Amino acid sequence: MYGYYVLPMLVGDRFVGRLDAKFHRKEGVLEVLGCWWEGRSSEAALQKELQRLARRIGAERVAGH
Repeated sequence: MYGYYVLPMLVGDRFVGRLDAKFHRKEGVLEVLGCWWEGRSSEAALQKELQRLARRIGAERVAGH
C-alpha cells in the first residue's frame, strides 16, 4: 500500500511510478519510504531527480531506497 502522500514520477509526460518520501528537516535528510514502478524504469534517472529534489528543499542527503 502507498503512504498518505505519494508523488507521481513522470518522464516527460509519461507516468512511470510513485514515490513516497519524507523530509526530516532537523536532520537535513530526504528519506525514501517507498518507490513503486509502472513498467520499465531508470534507476539512474530516479537518483538524479532525488538529488534535485533534495537540493530544492534544502536536504543535505538522501536516505533509503
